[in-house]
Amino acid sequence: IAHEVRNPLGAISHAAQLLEESESLAEADRRLAAIIQNHSIRVNRIIENVLQLSRRQAASPERRDLGEWLEKFILQYQQTHGKPVSIELQLPDQPLSIYIDFSQFEQVLGNLCANGIRYSEKEIGEAKITLRVYIHEILSIPCLEVIDYGKGISDKDKQNIFEPFFTTDTKGTGLGLYIARELCLANQAGLDYKRTSDGRSCFQISFPHPNKMVM
Repeated sequence: IAHEVRNPLGAISHAAQLLEESESLAEADRRLAAIIQNHSIRVNRIIENVLQLSRRQAASPERRDLGEWLEKFILQYQQTHGKPVSIELQLPDQPLSIYIDFSQFEQVLGNLCANGIRYSEKEIGEAKITLRVYIHEILSIPCLEVIDYGKGISDKDKQNIFEPFFTTDTKGTGLGLYIARELCLANQAGLDYKRTSDGRSCFQISFPHPNKMVM
């Protein structure tokens, strides 16, 4: 279905683009053509996400030091983001290993970072997030928190944020968090939303114990 939708969508988008290039187009019609283009882009993102889900391969986990991997991830993320981004990394005193498919983990974390940075910018005018790594005091499993400085998710919406196509952002597809949780589940990890002790908005990834993975 995604492939069948993509072809006519491309034709619609191209037609709108040709309309926008017309010198005789009235300003009101130009705005309508821009609306067509914007919604075509949004639908195409949905198609890309659906295809991404259908092509998803089984997880191929490996053991690595989480802190070391995160330092490299942050450096690469900042270099490719296009504008200055502040990512604070809080690590425990001792090295912490996890067992996960790191290509899938990178996709999850990239999505969470992008969301956090966007909402931080909206609220405080600064592209700023914090990554906090720790061992859960009760479950004794590795955890990673992605903390932003936005308003956070309301109690009303909190139960729906991982549902496919649910979004509070008019430009969102509603699939990012759904795919992120699906990838976490494929790696026996959890993804949840909560508030930090000081009220910050936070997504928490809870990894399986590296010595107790069920393969």
